[in-house]
Amino acid sequence: MANDPRKYYPHRQNLDGSIDSICPRCFATVATAMDVRELHSYDKAHVCDATAIAHRSESNRVSRNLPSQAAISAISSEM
Repeated sequence: MANDPRKYYPHRQNLDGSIDSICPRCFATVATAMDVRELHSYDKAHVCDATAIAHRSESNRVSRNLPSQAAISAISSEM
């Protein structure tokens, strides 16, 4: 199946036997259940939090010493 969420949402087994579904884009725990079949509907309904993705992107930029969007804008306005 082309839209099979199991191909896109990795699952993690917890010590208590429950299973987490993890979004590969925003890394949020989409849902936790005792049966993996319960997770598929949550996977299909998940919408990433754009703020978290943007924040992670900005954190990666800082950790690699790349200029932030604000710095790029300031440099552009000086030219």
